[in-house]
Amino acid sequence: MKRGYSALALVLLIAVMVWWSRLNLDGTLGWRDLVDHPERRDGEAVILSLVTVGPVLAADRYVVFHGSLPIEVQAPAAEVSRGEDVTVGGTFSAAERVVVAQWVEHRPDRTGKKVLGLLAILVLGVLLPACWRLGPEGLESRG
Repeated sequence: MKRGYSALALVLLIAVMVWWSRLNLDGTLGWRDLVDHPERRDGEAVILSLVTVGPVLAADRYVVFHGSLPIEVQAPAAEVSRGEDVTVGGTFSAAERVVVAQWVEHRPDRTGKKVLGLLAILVLGVLLPACWRLGPEGLESRG
């Protein structure tokens, strides 16, 4: 009976992961469409949450990164510095492939939260093998 619940939980987890990935890849969630298919998002209000400021291109234009995804922002570059974490709200212009910022919020406290997130991943890595094991019939739950 336990094996049935474990298998069902695993199938549900995989289904949610596939669904979430699909939403991100087709542009429903996230900012991938801003780079891959800008015409779909032209004129749309955009919030780039917790992005890292990259190189400054001009006095009123700089690049922000979410992971390895670069997005140009049109806003006074003097207000930000490279490597800083910010959240940007504005409107996307497909013609210029830029987010025209209406506001920029500085997020200096993000480093501590990133470290806390990494710590949680490490704890999960330690606890997961304590809860599951590879048995003769495949993955088995301990306990």
